[in-house]
Amino acid sequence: MEKFTSIEIPEGVDVRGCVAKESSRYSIAGVLCGTVPVGNGEWAGLAVATDGRTLSVTDCPVVVGSNHRGIVPTTLLPGKAGTRAGERNVRINGKAERDTRKGTISAELQEGSFPPVLDVFPKEADVFDGDDYVCCAFNPDLLSQAVKAVTDVGSIAGHGEYAIYVHKGGKKPAVVIGQYGVALVMPITRPTTTATVRPMFAKMIARLALMCK
Repeated sequence: MEKFTSIEIPEGVDVRGCVAKESSRYSIAGVLCGTVPVGNGEWAGLAVATDGRTLSVTDCPVVVGSNHRGIVPTTLLPGKAGTRAGERNVRINGKAERDTRKGTISAELQEGSFPPVLDVFPKEADVFDGDDYVCCAFNPDLLSQAVKAVTDVGSIAGHGEYAIYVHKGGKKPAVVIGQYGVALVMPITRPTTTATVRPMFAKMIARLALMCK
């Protein structure tokens, strides 16, 4: 077996977004990183984060696959951008390491058990075969602009609460309602693209199940 696991955090992605900010929630104040076997000697990399209200499961390229995994502190993980080749690779073996232009940084893995996040995912049929979910794709920059215009999300003093209503037909703009106003954002695809997003959902849930064994 390999002496360590190494995954690459994709460029432009910040896997720390859903991490708990409260220090009292120590076991989820980091990102569960590792690889899982997917057959034929191949491995898949995952980075899982949650704060109890949001949850992200990020597909990460595998540099070295093995059974080593752990909860990596956010201080060791890269942000969205600004790193050179190889500097987004996170190594795990009893501790976490990452190379930077200033040298190798390391940190102890978080103690405690990661919560049973698989339990909160809806079944695939509930998402794609029922009437409760509508599939629409949005330009993330435009959606972010709309949210920031009608709510104080990101403000220390604010709550940043808002709601998004998506039209089932997909031909009308989504309505973003915040405590300071209303914004409209047009989807960039119609809600008939489940054939392209359903395989990703199934793949990530299957891999998450292996990670949480």
